[in-house]
Amino acid sequence: MPRLQSSVRVLITHMQIAPIPQVFDARCVIKICMNDQVKEAAMRLLDNAETIKKVVDLRGACIALDDCYEVRSRP
Repeated sequence: MPRLQSSVRVLITHMQIAPIPQVFDARCVIKICMNDQVKEAAMRLLDNAETIKKVVDLRGACIALDDCYEVRSRP
């Protein structure tokens, strides 16, 4: 059963990531982390696609989804 759960998780992640290249006219999408945070990052990217496309041209880019670390600014 664990193998089936893993396969379902990969399929769900793929379904969430698959539209990204088309939406942004990007060359590819790379998953850096293999956990649920990648799905969350993909959903945020798609949810904010219109705003992102207004300020960043991602045509032909390779987009790396890496939501496994926290970025902190200097004090």
